[in-house]
Amino acid sequence: MTEYLKRPPEDPFIVFNNWYNNAKDHEGLHAHVMHLASVNYLGQPSLRTMMLHSVMNKAFLFFTNLQSRKSLEILDNPHVSICFYWPSAKRQVRIDGVASKAPDQVADKAFKSRPTDHQINIIASEQSRILLDPADFEQNIAKTAQKYGDDLIERPKKWGGFAITPSRIEFWEEQPFWMHERLVYTDHQGEWSHSKLYP
Repeated sequence: MTEYLKRPPEDPFIVFNNWYNNAKDHEGLHAHVMHLASVNYLGQPSLRTMMLHSVMNKAFLFFTNLQSRKSLEILDNPHVSICFYWPSAKRQVRIDGVASKAPDQVADKAFKSRPTDHQINIIASEQSRILLDPADFEQNIAKTAQKYGDDLIERPKKWGGFAITPSRIEFWEEQPFWMHERLVYTDHQGEWSHSKLYP
């Protein structure tokens, strides 16, 4: 059992950063994988796998097409949940919170960090729209690549980021005989409290 679960610190991000860094050491890119749940105006949840970009100002940051299903649902209902699972350490982190648009300058910097081929694919893709023929997407990619050539590609307005500010963070660590350790933090107007939970 990690020491943080025995003697929890006041700040849940101390625990998260420790577990996240451990996952990056042992799982590489898979450490960034998270599952994101959003809810539409009918109350229907939807779930998908995303990549965490970073933790910035105690918020969880990711980027996506702002016209995608997930983005439209988040813009309509900002309450979301994310979940990380790191098999190497048998640890899980569940987070509930509110998503808000990331600042343009943050999105610009993130877009510039992407490889050129990825930037072109972002522009060419109409994410979540019906694709009648895969050749159409390939043609869009070719046209976009030809349009920009070797020029610097600016971030398209349809692509941006969301920052999830957590209100609840639960840490779970597998133990023998289903005696799993669970530690939950709850935010109370900027002050965190924590409790242990039964497995």
